[in-house]
Amino acid sequence: MKACIPYHPETCPRLLAFLPALRETRKNIQYLTSEEFQKIKEALTDDENLLTLRDRAIGILVLYTGLRCCDIAGLTFDSIDWKRDIIFIRQQKTDNPLELPLTAVVGNAIYDYLSSERPHTESRYIFISQRKPFSRLKNKSIGNVAVRIMKTAGIRQSKGDRKGFHIFR
Repeated sequence: MKACIPYHPETCPRLLAFLPALRETRKNIQYLTSEEFQKIKEALTDDENLLTLRDRAIGILVLYTGLRCCDIAGLTFDSIDWKRDIIFIRQQKTDNPLELPLTAVVGNAIYDYLSSERPHTESRYIFISQRKPFSRLKNKSIGNVAVRIMKTAGIRQSKGDRKGFHIFR
């Protein structure tokens, strides 16, 4: 509408006066502070707390790769090339292929979970439920892991604080 003012200098300002003003509200984006990041790292590596190896592996995977919950839930054994140290996925949200380095800390966390805690099942998904029937974790279950990790780390416990993995990204 403002573009019409040079062509109709008398009419356009009157028309614009009748239109409601649009608010420009910006949402404050929450993120992890360096102190929170450090507390999460400590919680994920502390063998004394009650986090399972699966929760630790998921937390470390998110912390070091920034993958979405849906992509973590969809990780299969075919997604990881252990010889080339690569994680390859097709992102569920964008359908774009993504190749990430499999760092030692991420690889070790996944290996510890697979070798020591993951139930024996034919499921091709890496992260599965801990009770029968052993099925792939749902996105919400991955999100619940974030809540447990933050509770263990002692951060983000106030009402209204974001507690999902999205703030890791």
